Amino acid sequence: MHTIPLFHLFPSLLNISTLLGLAPSAFALLFCILFTYPYSLLFRILHKQTTPVPAHLTHLITGTTLSYLAYGNDAIHLVILPLATWTAMKLLHPKQAYASTWIGAMTYLLIGYWKYSTDNYDIDWTTPFSVMTLRMIAVAADVMDGKEKGSNTQH
Repeated sequence: MHTIPLFHLFPSLLNISTLLGLAPSAFALLFCILFTYPYSLLFRILHKQTTPVPAHLTHLITGTTLSYLAYGNDAIHLVILPLATWTAMKLLHPKQAYASTWIGAMTYLLIGYWKYSTDNYDIDWTTPFSVMTLRMIAVAADVMDGKEKGSNTQH
């Protein structure tokens, strides 16, 4: 089992996890998910006029940081999939991008399940990766559908 950087940064959170009867990995995931709500509210209040690029960079940095805090070095897996999906959508025909995203993401996820499986129910990087896999496949499908319908739509 890997160490969770969140508890190295905030050791008292491990006591809260124990007090609540949650496994440290479950508490770290829950903490990071719940952190996004006040963060989003604060961001919306402070950055009403922010253009898309700085907003996207801020969210990218925050999300990557939270992933690292919850999963340590295993958070790299959560960076690989969006980059691979984006690259496929930029370089390939939409149908090829969809197919390669579907096959690549599902293969990566299944290998991750196989490599990291134990006899217990574990919350590790494969937990959010499974959700991300579905989202990346959906994004690739949306891009494919949009390209197939033609350029009749106005932007």
